Amino acid sequence: MLPLIRIFKSYPNNTYFVEPEGRTYETWADFMDKNLLPKCEICYPSMGWYQPDENGYCLLEFNKSADCDTSRKLAKKGDKAATIVGAGGVVLGVIGLFTPLAPVAAHALAASVVTTGIYGTARAGYKLRDRSKHGQSVNPFASRDSFQNWVAIIGSTVAIQTHGLPVSLNVFFLGFASGICDKFSQRK
Repeated sequence: MLPLIRIFKSYPNNTYFVEPEGRTYETWADFMDKNLLPKCEICYPSMGWYQPDENGYCLLEFNKSADCDTSRKLAKKGDKAATIVGAGGVVLGVIGLFTPLAPVAAHALAASVVTTGIYGTARAGYKLRDRSKHGQSVNPFASRDSFQNWVAIIGSTVAIQTHGLPVSLNVFFLGFASGICDKFSQRK
């Protein structure tokens, strides 16, 4: 059972929802789309309010958690694919050290590092933006998840830089991630 707290603020006139971990949602629809519940079926009061019908019964609805959404499934598959491509690039790089295939292996390694580096930076930046938007800390020293995402951004940027992307693109990636987090931190 998930205790979800609904909080009403009189000024400005709005309601928001808070999970036990402190993650906040501005609307019920935001909670339904962005919750971090595992794959499951959820039962909840209609629109997040306990409201009786004409017979005095609470109106309940059933739905699947956001983790069942196709976009989340695709993101998880993308994470796995990036890991496989990155590991494959490392294997090709090692093979290139001991065989005459060094030029081919070097290009494959560079391509895999740049591709997975861009994906890793974008994915970690998205996760930090989502944490910030939902009232969670993006401070790497206050949250393990934030720390992992910042390390992913820095590590991916360094990997991309060592394999030939211009410095300006790397600065863009870091600036993009920190700018998003700053924007949402100021909103709160």
